[in-house]
Amino acid sequence: VAPGHLMVGRYPLTKPGEAEGRLHLRKLMMEAQISTFVCLQSEVPPQTEVAKWPGGGIKGNSRRHFLPYARLAQQFAGGKQLHFLHEPLEDLTAPGRNSVEALTEDLELRVRGGEKVYLHC
Repeated sequence: VAPGHLMVGRYPLTKPGEAEGRLHLRKLMMEAQISTFVCLQSEVPPQTEVAKWPGGGIKGNSRRHFLPYARLAQQFAGGKQLHFLHEPLEDLTAPGRNSVEALTEDLELRVRGGEKVYLHC
């Protein structure tokens, strides 16, 4: 979306496909130098609330499970501080104007401050 500043993509770590997800997450950290992850999914708890994640992840559509990825991202970050934001949006509904404006303003401040953002659903 904004090369070198803002990327938009898929949820970083799922099962099945965990090995591919680990590689994807590693590339986000090592090559794209992502410092902030923004999750828009209402189905999953925040990455920072580890106790809310069941052992096998959160069941998504069909047979896919969403897995927590913050710990793995932090390992790939090599000591760099990461930020994990959770801005859940309900599927098939339009978010309110105020929430979209607040998120956009927050992301703009982060990008202007030098953060590299990965936004995903």
